Amino acid sequence: MYTMLLIFTLKGVSSSNIGTLTFQVYPNSFKWLAAPFIDTYFCKFFGKRKTYLVLLSVLHSIMIFVLSFYINDWVENENIVKITLFGFIWNTTGLFKVSAHLAWGVTHFRPEIKGQGYSWMQFGSALGAVTAIPIFLFLNSDSFCEWFGFSGAILSHRVFCIFISICNMAGAMWIQFGVAERDPKDDGSTERPGMCKTFLYIRRFCSNRVLRNYCGFILT
Repeated sequence: MYTMLLIFTLKGVSSSNIGTLTFQVYPNSFKWLAAPFIDTYFCKFFGKRKTYLVLLSVLHSIMIFVLSFYINDWVENENIVKITLFGFIWNTTGLFKVSAHLAWGVTHFRPEIKGQGYSWMQFGSALGAVTAIPIFLFLNSDSFCEWFGFSGAILSHRVFCIFISICNMAGAMWIQFGVAERDPKDDGSTERPGMCKTFLYIRRFCSNRVLRNYCGFILT
């Protein structure tokens, strides 16, 4: 999304139209529902985490590959609505993938280094986002590439989408065939908590005045 914001800003698109792109991130408001959903609904064949890591990686690979045939025209014609709709669907499904990814990483670390492992996972994700955006913008810029002797931009939106598609598919295959669920409970052999019980816990949490006051104190 941030890349699209910069691209359309440079193209001189109005602020009201650019603001439409922010609808892509609205699904993140419901990220707290992803973890109990993952714990409740999964396929025993894959395992608790791998159900979402593998299947959603394959889905995202297909989605971004199909997008590669349209993205150049969408950006050129400033079709912000279609780009926003795609991003909304991507982020909605991505909620479960991100939650499964974080849980997967934590279960694969030894207890004594879980804190460090989780911190490095977050650092790696942030570093990838910070470096990928400017690299794409530079390689997608005609003026920047011409300064180094190229005839124009060397990385189009379509090529970048195909690259991301291949990375997602490769990651899905590696997770499915190269790594096993470490925690035996993740194979689906234990009782599933159920979403109703999760909402019951949330209700009890919200009805506790001490916890409400504590959360209010933390937020302020």
